[in-house]
Amino acid sequence: MMTPDQSPDERAFAAFVAVRWEQLTQLCWALTGDQHHAEDVAQLALARLWRRWPSLSKESFQPWPYARRIAVNESLRWNRRSWRRREVLLDKLPESSVRSEGSRIDLEHAVAPWLSALPPRQRAVVTLRFMLDLSVADTAETLRCSPGTVKSQSAKALSSLRSMAQRLDPLEATERTSGE
Repeated sequence: MMTPDQSPDERAFAAFVAVRWEQLTQLCWALTGDQHHAEDVAQLALARLWRRWPSLSKESFQPWPYARRIAVNESLRWNRRSWRRREVLLDKLPESSVRSEGSRIDLEHAVAPWLSALPPRQRAVVTLRFMLDLSVADTAETLRCSPGTVKSQSAKALSSLRSMAQRLDPLEATERTSGE
């Protein structure tokens, strides 16, 4: 909630958070594979952004790409901390991945196991390229790597995902590949 005694920077930052919080937590969830960790990473990213906000807001800068880059870096740091990976927190009991209303798939339950099976860097590339629909150049800029690295990490991730899909249903996967 904004108050009249807030500075223009505080008001601008609060407005940014109000608009982008959901997108940021969704990005962090895709990167970490866990809603609780996603919220922690999003908060860390916003804390880091706030420290730089006064100096950045004076320039003509776009805060969302910068926040996205911080979130990716924080999630990669988070994944390097092995003690955090030992604990799996759930806010509710796992349910079927198919909702009762027809055959709509619950995205979180359908995507989480696949993303969590990828190494953190590949997960970041898949998330940015295919879930956020960023270009190779924008993904490379966000991850601070070369476009070639983005392409190779994408290829490795997609190969791993195809391999996982074949292990789930080898007959269906071979029929698809032989029909191409």
